[in-house]
Amino acid sequence: MNNISSKSLAHFTRQLSGLVKAGIPGPEAFTMLQRQPYAPAFLKSGEDSVWDASLSELLTKNPRVFGKFYVSIVRAGEKGGNLGAGLDRLSAALEQDAGLQERLGQTLRRTGLLAGLAALVAMLAFTLFIPGLKAFLDANTTAGLKAFLTHLASKAAYQTAVFTTAVMGAELLFRLAYATSAGHRLADAVFLRLPVFGELLRQAAVLRCARSLRTLLDSGVSAAEALGSAADTAGNIIIAGALLSSGEALGRGRPLSASLKDTGVFPEIAVAILEKGEERSVLGAALSAVEDLYGRQVDRYLKGVASMWLPFGITFAGLIIGIAVIRVFMTCPCLPPQAG
Repeated sequence: MNNISSKSLAHFTRQLSGLVKAGIPGPEAFTMLQRQPYAPAFLKSGEDSVWDASLSELLTKNPRVFGKFYVSIVRAGEKGGNLGAGLDRLSAALEQDAGLQERLGQTLRRTGLLAGLAALVAMLAFTLFIPGLKAFLDANTTAGLKAFLTHLASKAAYQTAVFTTAVMGAELLFRLAYATSAGHRLADAVFLRLPVFGELLRQAAVLRCARSLRTLLDSGVSAAEALGSAADTAGNIIIAGALLSSGEALGRGRPLSASLKDTGVFPEIAVAILEKGEERSVLGAALSAVEDLYGRQVDRYLKGVASMWLPFGITFAGLIIGIAVIRVFMTCPCLPPQAG
């Protein structure tokens, strides 16, 4: 959606809602929060709000912070005369999204830590174990194996430097590519196809979209506009593109469930639930059912991934300790002298 955390935005929205429900007009309430010494950095634009403009008009001046999802709900609240209730729904959705982002972030960071431990084990094997093994077997090893170990030991530091440089270079290239439109699209498509994590990211995106659509529709936003605004919260450019194309199809008279199914991006179960909801004219309830279903699915995936951290961590720690112990053993002066 933007570079501002959902948690910070949710806290600001709660404050804004409280002022609006106390009878303070939206633009004036926004300006009051903007002038507070503890105001978040994203509100300090250097110029005060203009009170003769509507709150939604003020928010559109900062699209980096207040995206389509946010502005659509505020605009619908202004039109319907229930801005306070709309801001309450908005802050609740942002708080739930902040919790989801935090759990996903923890999972990905810990997985990255395990990958880093694996790389550390490999580097320790090159820099400690192999040179020590070469020295230990030097006296009674066949010429061919001795030559191999000598070559491997001499290349240990070089290989470690190459590996470290390659990892840092790959990360830099990824960041540069992800900053481009084509690179962003390619990366997000690859993310959705990753084993285990691809399905987790897809289901998290479906959960976000269902929650955003329900919040928008409950706020009085039209279905076509809601799809375009919900795309702002998907967290994946492929999912977002599917929502935008579905919104266009809906504008041409295509049912919501059919338009989502045509994209080939959304799970069949989610589409089937929405189809039944449309048939019974209870789309909001259907979206709530999708949100509940995929909320449970995401929780299950996160718990499953978390259950792998401890055994993998113990394994990597054991390998590191084992390499260090073997290294000490092979250089111990108490070992009997080698023959010849």
